[in-house]
Amino acid sequence: MDQPFQLSKEQIEKLFDFTRKKYVKFEDVRYELVDHLASDIEAQMKEDSQLSFDEALKTTYSKFPITGFAKFVEEKSTALEKYWKRRMLQVILSYFTFPKIVLTTIIGSFFYFIYSVFPNAQINKYLLVAIIAIGCIEVLMRKKYTDKKREQYLVIQTFRGPYFWTLYFLSLPIWLTWREIIPREGFFFLLMIFLNS
Repeated sequence: MDQPFQLSKEQIEKLFDFTRKKYVKFEDVRYELVDHLASDIEAQMKEDSQLSFDEALKTTYSKFPITGFAKFVEEKSTALEKYWKRRMLQVILSYFTFPKIVLTTIIGSFFYFIYSVFPNAQINKYLLVAIIAIGCIEVLMRKKYTDKKREQYLVIQTFRGPYFWTLYFLSLPIWLTWREIIPREGFFFLLMIFLNS
């Protein structure tokens, strides 16, 4: 039985360098491309043992369109954006299950009752500050894990758009409850701070 041909570590590293030189800036996409390139090169070199690594790489790269890896990155980006939209929709819809919708309605009614009974009371401002503080803690936690990797990974880059709309959808009831305390511009300003931090 034939032993499958495998590229050396140096050749794999050359493939990573090759993808960097072709302006693939996202590491997760680079890994996928290197895997694809390596598989194709290994298959070619297994068929023709006289074929050099560089010739096999040229042949493999020629199979991509004239734009090189740009179309591959664009297709990957589109697929990931669709994935995140579906996931965020699932998150939003998960709040409409029996125990969560009842709990959300009770909490929302409680806040509305407090605001209706005491429209100018200090407690409203404290509740608002508490909600903003919780939002800031969430932002700091997210920032801790994604800040360094935001520009390196396409999966994180494509997450931001659907995340913004989910955050907007979930934050809108808070603004509607306290719209007399927070002007609309202030609400959108806070939302943009959460998104960009």
